Amino acid sequence: YSKTKTIRREEFQPIEVWWNDRTESEICWKVNIHTIQERGHDLDIKNPHRQEENHEYTSREIIELLEKSFAKSNALLQKLNAEMGR
Repeated sequence: YSKTKTIRREEFQPIEVWWNDRTESEICWKVNIHTIQERGHDLDIKNPHRQEENHEYTSREIIELLEKSFAKSNALLQKLNAEMGR
């Protein structure tokens, strides 16, 4: 989120629907208070229902991704320079 792309009320709609029943689901889960206390009250707890993707990239794939990223950055820099009259 940012100053120009703020959070929208409709993003809370699934939570509002869930609130009265509060059953566990893919987006809502319970955490034991002892777990929260052990974590120093850090509530950034990963969703236990969601599998994390573990994709191991080859060296070639990393280089290709970096080349694409650098090309995109260079294109943006060129555009900025052109708009600034450089």
